Amino acid sequence: IRLVGGSGPNEGRLEVRPVDSRIWGRVCRHFFDVKDADVVCRMLGYLRAIRSDHRGTYFPQGTTRTGPIYMDDLRCDGTESSLFNCSYSGWGIHDCHDWDSIGIVCVTTQIFSEAIDIINMILDPSRIRLVGGSTQNEGRVEVRPADSFTWGTVCQDQFDMRDADVVCRMLGYPSAQQIISDAYSHQGTGPIYMDDVLCDGNESSLFECSYPGWEIHDCDHDQDAGVVCSTNPIRVRLVGGSAQNEGRVEVRPDDSFTWGTVCQDHFDMRDADVVCRMLGYPNAQNIRNGAYFWQGSGPIYMDDLQCDGNESSLFNCSYPGWGIHDCDHDQDVGVVCNLLIDSSRIRLVGGSGLNEGRVEVRPADSFRWGTVCSDHFDLKDAEVVCRMLGYPNADLVLQTTYLGREIGPIYMDDLECDGTENSLFNCSYSGWRIHDCSHRDDVGVVCGTWTE
Repeated sequence: IRLVGGSGPNEGRLEVRPVDSRIWGRVCRHFFDVKDADVVCRMLGYLRAIRSDHRGTYFPQGTTRTGPIYMDDLRCDGTESSLFNCSYSGWGIHDCHDWDSIGIVCVTTQIFSEAIDIINMILDPSRIRLVGGSTQNEGRVEVRPADSFTWGTVCQDQFDMRDADVVCRMLGYPSAQQIISDAYSHQGTGPIYMDDVLCDGNESSLFECSYPGWEIHDCDHDQDAGVVCSTNPIRVRLVGGSAQNEGRVEVRPDDSFTWGTVCQDHFDMRDADVVCRMLGYPNAQNIRNGAYFWQGSGPIYMDDLQCDGNESSLFNCSYPGWGIHDCDHDQDVGVVCNLLIDSSRIRLVGGSGLNEGRVEVRPADSFRWGTVCSDHFDLKDAEVVCRMLGYPNADLVLQTTYLGREIGPIYMDDLECDGTENSLFNCSYSGWRIHDCSHRDDVGVVCGTWTE
C-alpha cells in the first residue's frame, strides 16, 4: 500500500498491489469514508486520517491513472489492522471510472500530538463517555486511548462503586448512583480496552486506577460495564452489600468527594431509619455492626450519632464533629433498609426542590423514563408516590404546565390508588403505555418533608 503524488509522504492517491504482483493499482471512492482512511493511515505508520479526497486526480503525479482499479466498495469498521481485512467487492471487481480514484491525507505525529494536547487541555473528559442510556447520565462506559479516536468498552470484572464514582466525576457528576452489568445498555462493538479496574475511589481519572493494561482482558461484550451517575449531590451511600438496600454506611463532606465510614458507637435504629430514608427507602430493617459489610479504607467521619429518627438528613443529627472519633474500621456500621418499595423506578423532575416535580416512572426492564397522565390522579395517588420516595405524605397535585413539558413516552393513565399501597405499580391503571393523553396532561406532585 502507498500514497502517490502528494506534496509529502503523508498524502497522495491511494495505491495497492496484489501480494504476488509488483503492478500497482488504485482504489475506487465508492463508500470510501474516514474509517477506511484511518485503516490506510495506520498501515503506513500514521495515527489517523485528516481527510479523504473523493477525486484522487487531485494528486496527479506519479504512476499514470490508467493502471488497474483493484478495490471498490470498501467498508471498514475502522478498527482493522489492514485494508485487506475490510469488506470489499473483490480483487479487480468494480464499476468505477478513472476519475473515481481516492486520495488521502494522513495526520503526522507532530500535528496529532499538538491537537491531542489542545483537546486534553480544553476537554478533559474527552476520553470517556456513556453510551446507550435513556439520559445523558447513564449508559455503557466507553473509553479511548490518548492517541486514538476509536472508542472501546470496559469489562465489568471487579468493577464496583468506587470505579463508577471515578467515571461519573470525570463526566462532571458528583458520584455514581448505580452500576449496570451484563451489557444492560446494549453491547459495544469496538475493542475492549480495560478489565479488572481497581480504583480506590479518590482518583481524578479512571486511567489513574490499577488495571492489567490496555486491551488486556478475558471478557466478551456481554460483560460491558455501565453506570448511572447521580445528578444530585449524594452524600450518603451503602457499600459492600449483596443488594442495593444494604451495606456499610459511607458519608462524605459537602466540599469533598472522599468517602468515609460511620462508627457503630451509639448507632441505633433511629439513626438507621434516617440513613435509609435519605436513600429513598421507607425505613431500616436491621443494623450490622463489627464491619459486617467489610472494613472501609477511608477516613472515619462520624461517631456517637444520636438521631431522634425524624430528621431528613443524618447530618442534622447530634454527633461530636466531623472526623472526631475513637474507633477503628472494625467498628464500621452497616444497615439493611426495608425493600417494601422500588424507589429506583420513580422520580420527581423539574421542581424547585427534591420533594416536588413531574412524576416520572420507568419499566422494570428499562432505564427509559416516561410520565404519568393526570386523568383521575388525586391526592391518594400522590400519597403513594411520595411514600415510595421516602416522604411522609403528599401536599399537592400539580399540572405539568407548572413544571415544563417532557418528550418521552407516557407510561401510565387513569391511576386509581386507595392510598394504602406501598407502590404506584400496585394501583389500578389502564396498562403500561395505554393512555389517551398528551404531555400537557403530565402530572406532578409536591411531597411533604420530615420535620427536623
